Amino acid sequence: MGDVLLLVNALALGPDLDVGDRLEPFVFEAKLDELSARLRSSRRALWRTAAAGSSEDVRVAVVEVLMVPEEVVDDEFLLADVRRRPRAAARDRPRKAMSVALRPAAPDDLDFLAGLYADEAVRPFLAAGGRYERDGIAEQLERDPEEGGLLVVELDDERAGAMFWERRNVRSRIAHVGGIAIHPDFRGRRLADDAARLLQHHLIRERGFHRLELEIYGFNERAIRHAERSGYIREGVKRKAYRGEDGWVDGVLYAIVEEDLAEPR
Repeated sequence: MGDVLLLVNALALGPDLDVGDRLEPFVFEAKLDELSARLRSSRRALWRTAAAGSSEDVRVAVVEVLMVPEEVVDDEFLLADVRRRPRAAARDRPRKAMSVALRPAAPDDLDFLAGLYADEAVRPFLAAGGRYERDGIAEQLERDPEEGGLLVVELDDERAGAMFWERRNVRSRIAHVGGIAIHPDFRGRRLADDAARLLQHHLIRERGFHRLELEIYGFNERAIRHAERSGYIREGVKRKAYRGEDGWVDGVLYAIVEEDLAEPR
């Protein structure tokens, strides 16, 4: 039975949809290979139906594709287990135009920045030795703007996130970037990718840096995907470089140089 549930989750609904608990009582009268073939051929149709169809369309799709007994496919099941982030259908839709901008952080941004960096979904992924508490952020706001500083990410003129940069090498024109954080209300729109490209363009094209460097904890898979989407090149791993709460943690090194830079979208 466990193999069937894993198959349903992996092939039919994708990694973000977990219906294992609800499907546990159900008995599937099919061999695993037959179920696998049926789900592989039907998963995209189910995703698109879940994204665009009516509740009744979704109900029919779940009953026919997953063989879930019709009497248990109620509204709670549909809303909780099927219509939650249908990823394949979302990829097929054109991306909504967004106005993303970067600006230097100002004193009246302090409350926003302190709240953002204190968020439990943000702080564990930032450098443990970074000054992300309120006093440390206030010091960053007083920093020489030629040497680095905090930037606020805005979406349609609304504060949505933050990042920082600092000069690391004058002669070789190297800057370090980090502290990338997007407020939970604005996630899921690849906003950090757009902001990262803007920062790359600003530092290389406008400020004359030759190389930008970025380091990410090895466990931070979301940030690693972001770096690679944004154009950073993976250059290596510092093995067991940092002591974490559960042991030693790798540091993954990324960089982009002037020749790598594409024009902002």
